[in-house]
Amino acid sequence: MVMVRNNGLTLVLLLLFGASIIGQWIAGWHVQVEDAHRHGEQALSLSAYSFSPEFLSSVFENWESEFLQMSAYVVLTAFLIQRGSAESKDPDGPPRDADLDLQASKPGAPKILRWGPIWRAL
Repeated sequence: MVMVRNNGLTLVLLLLFGASIIGQWIAGWHVQVEDAHRHGEQALSLSAYSFSPEFLSSVFENWESEFLQMSAYVVLTAFLIQRGSAESKDPDGPPRDADLDLQASKPGAPKILRWGPIWRAL
């Protein structure tokens, strides 16, 4: 139960991802079956549709647009400021990365921070 409490966000997001991919899989298969019947062709089975170019293409098109949006958001939040946003730097606060060597020596610092400047840059 502790694992569920400590990883609730990850578990819920994985379940939502699984539900959405299954929904896209079944809905896409129904569309493929309708198109095949309309054109007088044989429809693919659900398992055959799983590896078909139509399904894989639709999945990667969705992921491509989502990754593009998320990467743009991440890059923009690194440079731009939005007052009151948790993702943005506080324009009136001190720089967060002012003294990383000092922060690395504090208890509870992330391991990658303690490994040194090369690892931090990566």
